[in-house]
Amino acid sequence: MLIAQLIALFRRASIPIHGVSIGTLDDRTTWKVDYKGATDAQQAAGAELLATFDPATDTDYLKERAEKAATAYLARPET
Repeated sequence: MLIAQLIALFRRASIPIHGVSIGTLDDRTTWKVDYKGATDAQQAAGAELLATFDPATDTDYLKERAEKAATAYLARPET
């Protein structure tokens, strides 16, 4: 879930990436972002996001997940 949260975080910030990888969970120096055509300013903003990211307080991600789950549920024929 952490990788999905990070990808969503960069998407919300409009920073183009290919993906992210996490070496050791509690060592952010092992967390890497693979940028896709991002400007220097976007990469700097991405580095700041990565350094300050707190998955426990990422309410935007939780809202996105809840909306997707509700949409999927309502799309079921039996609902």
